[in-house]
Amino acid sequence: MTTTWRRAACGALVVLGLAAVATRVHAQAAPIWNPSVRAEGMGGASAGVAWGDPNAWGNVASIARVEGFRWDQARMSYQFYSNDVRIRFDQLVVGHGGIAIATCGVPPGLGRNRTEASWPIGMAPAVVSSLREPSVRLAVSVPRAVATMRGSTPSEAYDVALGIARSRWIEQYTETWVYGPTNTRDEASAWSFGLQGRISPLRFAADHGARPPVSWDVGAGAALLDAPSSKMHGTGAVTSRPLAGLHLGVATRGVLPMPALAGDSPRDRYLASTLPHLVSLGVAYDHERMFDPPSGHAVWFRDLVGAELSIADVIVLRTGHVWDSSDLKGWTTGWGVGLPLGPWGGFRYDHAKIPFWTTVAGGHVTRTGWSAWCDPLRIWRDTGRSSAETR
Repeated sequence: MTTTWRRAACGALVVLGLAAVATRVHAQAAPIWNPSVRAEGMGGASAGVAWGDPNAWGNVASIARVEGFRWDQARMSYQFYSNDVRIRFDQLVVGHGGIAIATCGVPPGLGRNRTEASWPIGMAPAVVSSLREPSVRLAVSVPRAVATMRGSTPSEAYDVALGIARSRWIEQYTETWVYGPTNTRDEASAWSFGLQGRISPLRFAADHGARPPVSWDVGAGAALLDAPSSKMHGTGAVTSRPLAGLHLGVATRGVLPMPALAGDSPRDRYLASTLPHLVSLGVAYDHERMFDPPSGHAVWFRDLVGAELSIADVIVLRTGHVWDSSDLKGWTTGWGVGLPLGPWGGFRYDHAKIPFWTTVAGGHVTRTGWSAWCDPLRIWRDTGRSSAETR
């Protein structure tokens, strides 16, 4: 691909990302629900997990590792006493060269991550919606962005990413009485920030052409959610600020790579990138603290720990444990099935079971989700190179 065409393709990708951000949509509801089904299967720990599927809620900096287009959707439903509650999350991420932009609910109408409750018989029918509407999420991987601008290959031995997001909290209440409908709406603005880093000591040898027999990754991250924020204002009675959150996390992973292929043909290189590892095992720990922005006093906190076993990035098993100051504690489990296509794209379906209050949802809630991703520029570049080599 010539330099002119490459610049044009990058420009088109940026334009598409900005168009997606400009779309007005709705997103994640209450902060206790983590949109990432992968993270929920690992007890919710994700702030320091600097590999694999990103979790913009746990740490907005994690989306910096996305190349191309990525779509995530997660669902959850449970019984709140006698009421049906349904939550949905959608997210589109567009990234290239260590810079990524994310928005939720693109195309329009798909991003309504609503919490809806149907009141019991004998009371007025009502719908309660708690919406979190990110207007933009931006993340930058500093080493990869610098390497892209210089036209060099970034090192796989380390990474440092920064992220920022602006959101609106919206509380809506609609009910129909005999005398007519009642509607209230309150909203507040908030900012979130994220920092995430990774070091892979054994990959420094790979930068010089060597192939280490194993790989070891260490990650750490910190995220400040929804702070500072304005007070809720509108037609309802809600005047307090949304709770702010501080997430601190560490993680580590050991990887056994796939056996080296004998040849160096385009097919062998593609297969090696499609299934980069045979087995990987990772563990993560997060500490989350929610506090009241005006006073800074902690309202509640959680300790999260989890583990993830991946077999060829096709079958993934997860488990974890969550404990918070409201005495909600228990084990989480999860699994995923993927169809990886290497750096070109892929698809994954995830399932998780997480603890909840026994009197509300029977003790556990089930989460499901799927993700799909594609990197058109990488496909264009690889297929163009393969065509050149065969001539």
